[in-house]
Amino acid sequence: MVTLTGVVTPYLQRLAEDTGETVWFLIEEYGVGVYLEHAAGKATHQNSTFHRGRSYLDCHAGGKAILAHLLAERVTVIIDTHGLPAMTENTITSRSALSDELDGLVSKSTLRTIASNSRVLKQ
Repeated sequence: MVTLTGVVTPYLQRLAEDTGETVWFLIEEYGVGVYLEHAAGKATHQNSTFHRGRSYLDCHAGGKAILAHLLAERVTVIIDTHGLPAMTENTITSRSALSDELDGLVSKSTLRTIASNSRVLKQ
């Protein structure tokens, strides 16, 4: 039987080793992020206190990556339900600023995917 941990953990470990940081696998559930698995890098200062925890999606890179790939209508429902609470002084709290950032993430992600696919095809 294939398990989520069996599939995700090797990728998380490799990313943690490459970056030295703690990396997380999270999903969106009911409009919030749920942290399912993580791997700690050598340079990390975090612990696993978020494991199975929840967070607003707009407050961190992983959540923004999820929001950037959802339908606009779903993002609107999430914001209407949970708002855009300021978690730090750098948290985006306006719809238009968040929309601009999410649009930028989609563009960068698309370019990275194209570049990555090009490298794979050339090998």
